[in-house]
Amino acid sequence: MTVARRVALMAKVSIDLTEPPSLELFADPMVAAIVLSLFCDRRATDEFGRVGGGWWGDALTSDVGDRWGCERWTQNRRINTAETLRLEEDYDRAALQWLIDDGVVQRIEVRAFDAGNECMGLVIVLDGEIFELELNHGV
Repeated sequence: MTVARRVALMAKVSIDLTEPPSLELFADPMVAAIVLSLFCDRRATDEFGRVGGGWWGDALTSDVGDRWGCERWTQNRRINTAETLRLEEDYDRAALQWLIDDGVVQRIEVRAFDAGNECMGLVIVLDGEIFELELNHGV
């Protein structure tokens, strides 16, 4: 995965999801928040036809809607179609919603696109600050 943070110019941080992530990835708190939000598995619900995964701590919260992580793992090994990309955008937006709920940002935009060669691209805009990720599915 390649993570780039752009304000005026792009700075890049690269990691390979098949390897343990470098601690350098977490040097920027906002990049760390995005990566942890998108790549920690949210517990699947019955709507997916399977139950499991996710963070055990979600079982302890009194707020049923306050769940950690992202449901993108339910789409593992699917090819990039218009429907898959739309689902990824929805999952990612939901995973990042806590940034609005906790007052960290006021606006979130997510766009997923086929980056070719079994890769998906994501453009995430948080209050006008642009983060670009390229994800290797590793199929």
